[in-house]
Amino acid sequence: MPSLAGCRNTAGQAACHCPVGSYGRPGPLGQQIPVTQQRGKPIDSGLAELVFATVHPSSILRAPDDESRHLEMQRFTDDLKAVAAALRRRKAA
Repeated sequence: MPSLAGCRNTAGQAACHCPVGSYGRPGPLGQQIPVTQQRGKPIDSGLAELVFATVHPSSILRAPDDESRHLEMQRFTDDLKAVAAALRRRKAA
């Protein structure tokens, strides 16, 4: 199963899971979630304490022009920053 993060907590359970692209859903999430609408936001799931969806990184390379690739790379980076922030909040709690 493709994943950007498969962080583990001290009990060895998944603390964070980030399925990527359409391949990352709906199987593991058990629901059909448009990545374009849900990316960078936590998803309610029993997969892990934190679940976020994002695009597959290769989709950035398939953007039609440099401007689109730059925008998609920024959006992808923002998704990863949202995951990092959620992990920091979880650790601080």
